[in-house]
Amino acid sequence: MFRFSRALLLPACLGLSVAVAIAVLWFQGVSVVAGSAELRNERRVADLSAERLTARSLRRSGISIPDVVVTDERGRSLRLLSDIIRDRSVCVNFFYTRCDGSCPGTTRTIRSLRSELAQHFRAEELVFVSISLDPVADTAARLAEYRRSYGITDAGGQSEWIFVSCAESDLGAVRRGFGAYDLDSAVDAERNQHAATVTFGNARLDRWSALPAAMDRGQLLSAMCRIMGNSARQRYVSLLLQRR
Repeated sequence: MFRFSRALLLPACLGLSVAVAIAVLWFQGVSVVAGSAELRNERRVADLSAERLTARSLRRSGISIPDVVVTDERGRSLRLLSDIIRDRSVCVNFFYTRCDGSCPGTTRTIRSLRSELAQHFRAEELVFVSISLDPVADTAARLAEYRRSYGITDAGGQSEWIFVSCAESDLGAVRRGFGAYDLDSAVDAERNQHAATVTFGNARLDRWSALPAAMDRGQLLSAMCRIMGNSARQRYVSLLLQRR
């Protein structure tokens, strides 16, 4: 049996005590640093201006939305640009009700984003528009049923979400207006090959972008706020809150 002398045991105990003390101080330091970063971000959030940004007088983006007549899920005939989008922030996706590929996932993603964006945008500032790629089959009744099947309502102060179809002869212009088309004409002709993207922007400020619907939702939310926001607070608050 091994026997340890006091001469060896005492330094070992002291060394262990020092190591424990250093570990405690290190964890306390990490907590202090994390707390300081959180405090800094809270101060930044508080300092963000809610003042409405001034609209640009000259167009900068490649987005050019045709003001075609569309029919929504309630059977109303509306102008896509002048009646629906107007000078609001907007989130657009292309889909069709019989799609069993990417459309269901994209719809669920937008449903979640709509709920989260309600924390940063007033209902009247933002509109969601889902545009059918199958206008012949997607009648107002079918669009309404699709909307109901995903539990989409206007409750809770959320922004309006409109499902529309347009004349088949106008669909190409609408897709190209939003940049939602494929350069390969053969691929572009197949509706089941459409990209699962979310196009979003601020029509008043002429700021636009598009990202994959399947990307990390937190990053997608931050990007949408950054592009669609009407003030510094709307543009950056989501990003800063994520860093807390």
